[in-house]
Amino acid sequence: MTKNELTTMLTKILESMGINDWVVELKSKAQRSKNANAYSWVLQEKIANELKKSKEEIHLQMLTDYGTTATDDDGNKILFSVESKINPRSFYKYIAVIGYGKVGDKEFTHYRALKGSSEFDQYEMSVFLDGVIQEAEQLKIETITPNEKAKLIELWKGGNIG
Repeated sequence: MTKNELTTMLTKILESMGINDWVVELKSKAQRSKNANAYSWVLQEKIANELKKSKEEIHLQMLTDYGTTATDDDGNKILFSVESKINPRSFYKYIAVIGYGKVGDKEFTHYRALKGSSEFDQYEMSVFLDGVIQEAEQLKIETITPNEKAKLIELWKGGNIG
């Protein structure tokens, strides 16, 4: 289905519902989301190679240092505790340890859930990419210019800040 066909279909649906005051804007997620996130992965791979670590280890470290805590549908931060012998990565991919505690004789680890970089809005991606670039530059890895970075960020999620 083309963009115009989809717009026409949405227009008819809204009009049939009696909704006449609206604006429909369609954007291709694939086109706008590739650039900044793809570049962050390129840099993370170079960092991983330099530090002799896996790309996944570096990505988790970058998310922990420069990413955003995940939230539920009501905007509440996702924080949780599990008994320390349980591996929470079996039910949540990106997490960061925020503390430890004990209840009776059981030890618990406290975590914050992290958003994956593909879920970031424009502001979050800008902060994340700045951090990844800073880490790469400290290792003398060549990075893009600030103007090139600004262009990537502008395309991220269609330019919606916040």
